[in-house]
Amino acid sequence: MKRSEQYQEIRTLTDAVIDKQATDAEVNRLKQLLASDKNAQDFYFDYVGVHTRLKDSAAQNIEFVYRRLTEEEFIMRPAGHSEQKMDNKQGRILPADNISDVEPPFIESPFIEPPIKGSPSKPISISTLMKWLTAILLFFGILWAFISWFTHDSASQHFRALLFSGVVTTGEFGQINGNELLAGEYHIKQKSSIGFLTGETINLAEDSVITLFSNDKVELKQGAISIISVPNNSIELRTAHITLHSNGDSLSVDLRNSQTTIKSGKQTLFSPDRWRPKHYWSFDGKSDRAIDFVGNADGVVYSGASRVRGLVGDGAFLFDNSDDTRLNLGSGGGSALGTGSFSVTDGVTIEALVKPLYSGRKWESDHIFRKGQTDGQFRILLSFQNDEGKNYLRPEGQFKQSLSFGLFILGHGYHELKLPLDGLSGRPTLSEIKDGKYHHVVASYNAVTGVKAIYIDGKKMAFYQYPPGSKMLSGGSGQANIGNSPTYPQDQHHGKQGYNIETSGEISIEPLTRGVVDRHGAAFNGVIDEVAFYDFALPDFMVQNHYEQIQQGYNYFGLTPNAKRLPQKIKLPLPALAIIQLEPSTGLPNHITSQK
Repeated sequence: MKRSEQYQEIRTLTDAVIDKQATDAEVNRLKQLLASDKNAQDFYFDYVGVHTRLKDSAAQNIEFVYRRLTEEEFIMRPAGHSEQKMDNKQGRILPADNISDVEPPFIESPFIEPPIKGSPSKPISISTLMKWLTAILLFFGILWAFISWFTHDSASQHFRALLFSGVVTTGEFGQINGNELLAGEYHIKQKSSIGFLTGETINLAEDSVITLFSNDKVELKQGAISIISVPNNSIELRTAHITLHSNGDSLSVDLRNSQTTIKSGKQTLFSPDRWRPKHYWSFDGKSDRAIDFVGNADGVVYSGASRVRGLVGDGAFLFDNSDDTRLNLGSGGGSALGTGSFSVTDGVTIEALVKPLYSGRKWESDHIFRKGQTDGQFRILLSFQNDEGKNYLRPEGQFKQSLSFGLFILGHGYHELKLPLDGLSGRPTLSEIKDGKYHHVVASYNAVTGVKAIYIDGKKMAFYQYPPGSKMLSGGSGQANIGNSPTYPQDQHHGKQGYNIETSGEISIEPLTRGVVDRHGAAFNGVIDEVAFYDFALPDFMVQNHYEQIQQGYNYFGLTPNAKRLPQKIKLPLPALAIIQLEPSTGLPNHITSQK
């Protein structure tokens, strides 16, 4: 894809801004596109620079237009006249009404009045001729600048690499001079070895495609690459989902299988493109709200929730098991199902640190997180529970004290996955969970694989397999809460009058009667810290990694705790000298197959 096509939306928005026709929404969209993409920023500054140079032509009454139809073309025309077009392949100007014509047309100068038929021609003055020549020179200068910008960015124009062995052909913008490769795209026809002038060597498998940017920046588009680095010098290696930093050590990446494989060096750093949650409440800071440090779902603090010191950072919330012990996060802007920031379809993860005082009594629930208490079957729920008689458990069974994770899966209905707190098969007991320490609780669903899972302290303790590709449905106007959810008869399942939701594709409701419980039967008793909500499933490796980070005093993302918004980019250390597979849908590390 050409650079202009890749950033078509940025070009359109930039044009609107420069022409002073951009709406506030378009300006904000442009800022969003530029915020976390260094390449997009480079393109933007180059494009604005070209526009600035083009403004000079206005003083000479010349219009210069770039247009893309089936191929890219330049148009040059005197202001107010019919347009003349330039054939990029032939490097010549074509008539507007017939761009296939091979004869270059005569272009009238905008500074010379054409003679009136039947009247004597006026001689051209020297000053007029000079203006004409200046306009022509200015045009070709602008044309050269535009083509130069379009083919190479300024940072890579002086880059040279050497082809030591193998056979390569050029792709977009690639240039080969003898055995020298300039910045651009290359297709590897035979196993090849390429050297940088800074000392690094990259070895490439047959049928690989790479883009060389500079001595410290390479993109692998397909195939496999191995970097032999030099000390004290780092190469940035990009793929479609990740960026790796060699940090002066060897590094290999293989894209040829369904799961990308990385062979890390001693100190490889990893920057995933998809890692940030949709919402993150660290509870640090002194605001009267529970600030969302990623999204816009700041929590209203009710009287039964009070600030205490957390395990990570300065803040956490103590929930006193009363009616008003909750943080109301709002609807996430949702109005109908499938809308709002809590609407997820391809996956979800809810992550929290909890220090529970859950009684474990029958029919009592302690809600950690719940979204959608007014739209019943379409809720998302993570809660301690002790109940019975539910026909929507998957896997089926009778469970007493448990950790429950509920979702609505299309084609299946609302189901809850139970993690029994019974001490069997490596599972903890309730008393072990209530040991006065914080425990890392993660619930996730991956629509691609169909796996729904619950983790405690970095270990997968329960899971259920749906057919791969089974999507979920959520969102809407229902409120999201941490710590408690107001009870509604139409969807109360732990007691009071409620309903069973059938598990078929059709949604049917069957009355359910149980012993009545009071409103605070869903209230959490204990402390909650570091809650995160993702619109994708965290892979096993990342769940374990987050648990390890908090054991070292960092937040989930390896950052020093603070009351600031999460950055757009991070660099995470990968396990040294390991073979790591990435999860396909997110590009996040999934598991280690071997490590020295």
